[in-house]
Amino acid sequence: MNDFAQYEAQAELKPETPVQHERSQSQEPKKQDKSWLIHEIELNYSDKVMELDIKDANNKIAKLSLSKLYARQWLMILYSQWIKSEWPMNVWPDWFTKPLVQEPTDMH
Repeated sequence: MNDFAQYEAQAELKPETPVQHERSQSQEPKKQDKSWLIHEIELNYSDKVMELDIKDANNKIAKLSLSKLYARQWLMILYSQWIKSEWPMNVWPDWFTKPLVQEPTDMH
C-alpha cells in the first residue's frame, strides 16, 4: 500500500522553476542573522497531515506541516538528495527504496 501511495505522489510531483541563486543587496546577510543548528526533530502524524517539530538545543521550534501527498513528495526530494550525497541507505525502509516502476521481463 505504501509503495502505491508513493508512486501516486511521484506522479503528482510537477517540475518547478529553479530557485535563483543571485542575491540583491537587500538579501545580503545581516550581522544579526544567526545560524540555527537542529538538535531534535519530533514527528507527529495523522491520517491527513504530517508535522515536524524541528528543535534547537534550547527547544526553540520551527514547525513544518504537510498533507500526506506533500509529505510523500518532500520525502522523495529528501531521498533523491540523500542518494546524490552517497550517504548510507540502510536508514530508509524497503518499501520506499524499491523501484516504483517494475522492469519489463522478456516473455519468450
